[in-house]
Amino acid sequence: MTVASGNNYFVGARKGYVMALTPAGYPAAVAGGATAYEGIELTAIKGFDVATPDARRISHNGNDRVAAVDFLPSLEPVTGEIRIAPSMQTLNAALTNVTSFTVGNIKMMPWQTEDQGTELDVSLHIWQQALDRDTKLRAYRSLLIPRARAIPVLAGMNDNPGEVRYQIIASPSTKEIWGTSLTTVLEGATEAAVIEMMSVSRPKIVTWLADAAQVAFDCPVGFPPSTVTGVESACWVDGTLLVYGSGAGKYEWTDTDTITLGTAPGIGKNVCLWYEY
Repeated sequence: MTVASGNNYFVGARKGYVMALTPAGYPAAVAGGATAYEGIELTAIKGFDVATPDARRISHNGNDRVAAVDFLPSLEPVTGEIRIAPSMQTLNAALTNVTSFTVGNIKMMPWQTEDQGTELDVSLHIWQQALDRDTKLRAYRSLLIPRARAIPVLAGMNDNPGEVRYQIIASPSTKEIWGTSLTTVLEGATEAAVIEMMSVSRPKIVTWLADAAQVAFDCPVGFPPSTVTGVESACWVDGTLLVYGSGAGKYEWTDTDTITLGTAPGIGKNVCLWYEY
């Protein structure tokens, strides 16, 4: 499979995932190493609008005219809005740091509480369908937000189809979702609020929490890799990129949906896999 050109036509919003973060900033995988954590899917996503603030413009004036113009970084964050069709009460409660509870057979959650401001820190991965500009073949475009708040907005009632909106506020991050520090050598910067990604096949990010014994990690059911090579995948342990192959410090695909590490990661280590399916 060829490498994505990075030049795409794109449309729509196909899938979106919200990943809770640990205090160390990694996606919150389940302890034990057996179950892949892929975040919570935003079911029936309708759109993701992103607002990138304008740079500050400084005009140096003289002789009744603009003599020069300088620019400074914006003092506003990258913000956005996600819209989905269903109301997902368990997700909404988690994001707002309250509890979804049951009385009888009725599911409930509180809104606009004193916990405002303590919402959950998350990473976001949202992707859409695209076409390669040069070949006109299928491709996919993703937006990765390593650090953000996703605050749900209580939906009203009217004669239009219902939808739930999420206010997105991105924070500049010194690390990628998988824990690797941004560098001027690779990314050209040491902080970023959003990472844009283009791939030939559909992208997937999953994590596991190692138990110091397990070396084989299964992908989520229904999401097998498009190829079982190191070309369309990358694996990190606590932010350290592993080399593809067999042996210590490496990983390889040993089945149609299983990666095997040459060395069992220590207990509590975060194993993160990016692949195409």
